[in-house]
Amino acid sequence: MGGLAGDTVEVNSELQVLQSRGLMGKVVDKLDLVSDPEFNIALQPVSALGGVKQFIKSLLGVGSEREQVPEDIAEQQTRDGVISALLRKASVSNVRQSLVITVTVETEEPRKSALIADTIV
Repeated sequence: MGGLAGDTVEVNSELQVLQSRGLMGKVVDKLDLVSDPEFNIALQPVSALGGVKQFIKSLLGVGSEREQVPEDIAEQQTRDGVISALLRKASVSNVRQSLVITVTVETEEPRKSALIADTIV
């Protein structure tokens, strides 16, 4: 990082910005991670057990409140979930006694991990 005096406050501030939901939201939007099943659980295939659970819930009328949520709120909830998933897969730290910051993202694909980490930075 250039242009910093090197005190702990500046380094910690930069770390917090790199880990913020606001920045991660921009990364989600730029890379369209809402369309990626690894980050959006709604796009993941339903397991056999999950399908049975959904069927039983539909018979009992349980879980239908999700369908009653307005579309814009449902989209925001989905985006928020994707941001949370990205935050779980990303880590930001600084190398002790330096101004070097490490950004690591762990996904199913190395290229995707590198692209996301580069986009965060």
